[in-house]
Amino acid sequence: MPNGTKVPGTNYQLDPVRGAFNIGAMIRWLDYNDCWLAAEWGHPSDNLGAILAVADWLSRTNKANGKAGVKMSEVLTGMIQAHEVTFAGNCLLTKLDSRVSRS
Repeated sequence: MPNGTKVPGTNYQLDPVRGAFNIGAMIRWLDYNDCWLAAEWGHPSDNLGAILAVADWLSRTNKANGKAGVKMSEVLTGMIQAHEVTFAGNCLLTKLDSRVSRS
């Protein structure tokens, strides 16, 4: 795919959705697929593959059209915000779930 997302360690250049899946799988494999035990399943690092893939694709597309790429500060801000939302949401749901009767 022209201006596609590059998958680190490979020669692949994929559309952003497939790139996000591949990068996300690599990230989760590296952290040994640990679980985040909360009311909702998921892990803060689950967001990183999508953020990196879309940032790479946007940068390549913008540069091909003569525009500025995505700034690293924007990527890092997105990662921090995604971690905060996932962590806070899971903690809040876990706290609320503990008050609900499951009988």
